[in-house]
Amino acid sequence: MNVLRSAAQKLAEGQRREIAGKKHGGYRRGAMPSDTGNLMRSLVASRQSVPVTDGREGNNVAVEILLWQPGQTLWLGYTAEYGPRMNYGFVGTDKLGRNYNQTGYFFIERGVSEWPQYLKEAENEQR
Repeated sequence: MNVLRSAAQKLAEGQRREIAGKKHGGYRRGAMPSDTGNLMRSLVASRQSVPVTDGREGNNVAVEILLWQPGQTLWLGYTAEYGPRMNYGFVGTDKLGRNYNQTGYFFIERGVSEWPQYLKEAENEQR
């Protein structure tokens, strides 16, 4: 279980890495778009159900991972209302009549694709 907890913590940390810009020297750190940091801070964990997009700020990730037990499911999700739009993109008119052609960043899919790497790293650390 320690390997899974360590890998989950690595995944959560990876999900909070923002896209590099000039302030980071131009190298790519992560896939998370960040203007104010609100989307990054909205990452929450749950052992009961998929986190709800309700705008609350997340700070429970480390605690939920620590309390995670064998046989339980652990969900990570973003509660910022605009999280899905930032991940998947949005083309069309919103409810306020504004037109968008916004490309998605697909940071959630990137985290999913990196899960095997996080598991391998956690296994190696436990040896």
